[in-house]
Amino acid sequence: MTTTGPGVRTRVDLLDGGRAVLLGIGGEVDQAVVERLDWAFSEGLEAAVRAGAPLLVTDLGEVTYFASVGMTALLHAHERAGRCGVELVVVAPANHLITSLLVMVGLDTVVHLVDSVDSALSPGVGG
Repeated sequence: MTTTGPGVRTRVDLLDGGRAVLLGIGGEVDQAVVERLDWAFSEGLEAAVRAGAPLLVTDLGEVTYFASVGMTALLHAHERAGRCGVELVVVAPANHLITSLLVMVGLDTVVHLVDSVDSALSPGVGG
C-alpha cells in the first residue's frame, strides 16, 4: 500500500519472507500530515501483527523535514509496537538530518536506530 499527497509519502511492504514489515516514509512531516503519519504507523503495525512479523522497520531516509510532531508520533508508535510484541526499528542513514534530530533529542536511546534496512534485518534484530 502507498499513500501520497502534499507533504508526506508512505508505503507498507512485507520483507524478508514475512519476518518484517517495512514502513517507508518520505517527504515533509509536520502538523498538517501528522494524522496521516499516525495512520501509516497503525497500518504498518497491523500488517506486522497479521503477518506474525516481529519487526516493523520504519525507513525515514526519504524524509526531508521532520517536525516535533513527527518525533511524538514515532515515540507513540514505538510504545504501541511494544504493547503488540513488535520491535520498531528506525532506519535513519548516517549524516541524515533525521539521524541528527533523533540523537539531539535523545530518541536514539529509546528506539532501535540503524543506518540501513539491511542493518535492520541483520541477525539478532527482532529476535
